[in-house]
Amino acid sequence: MIESTIAELTGESSAAATTDGCGTPLFAYSLRATALSYARLVAAAPESPEGRVAAAMQAHPDLVGGEDRDVTAMMRAVPGLVAKDGAEAVQLMGLKVNGVGIGVAVKISDGGDRARLPISAGILRALGVPADALATLPATNILGGGRPVGELRATAAATAVLEELTRSAAAQTGAK
Repeated sequence: MIESTIAELTGESSAAATTDGCGTPLFAYSLRATALSYARLVAAAPESPEGRVAAAMQAHPDLVGGEDRDVTAMMRAVPGLVAKDGAEAVQLMGLKVNGVGIGVAVKISDGGDRARLPISAGILRALGVPADALATLPATNILGGGRPVGELRATAAATAVLEELTRSAAAQTGAK
């Protein structure tokens, strides 16, 4: 039942299946399909099973990621956001923008988690989330001698690309 529900949300059949260390079933889907599933999750009618899952994730972000996790901080900072991080630097997000469900799937190719939060914050900013909401997110510090000497952030060039992708997606969906 779990696999068929996820396949329905993603529009794909799982490429592989296994279980994680806790015994939870894991299924392999493309990033595109995974992003689509998050778009469908946040766009679902509130009374539907998907809508109830999204509402539960939004109401209890600590049960999605854990109390001291950056994904929990993101959901607390951004009203309506549904998000989940995963192993090897994966980030999944869904947010309604101008009434349209937008899904995002990020995979940092080297598996290093350091860039996941800064690029996710850059994506949210490009989607129109106010900077003051994002300012509450934990900093991704660069340490020197054990002290913060810098911070990872999405560059201006990356932000410009993200904003262009957002405009392109809005044009395709008819959103403003």
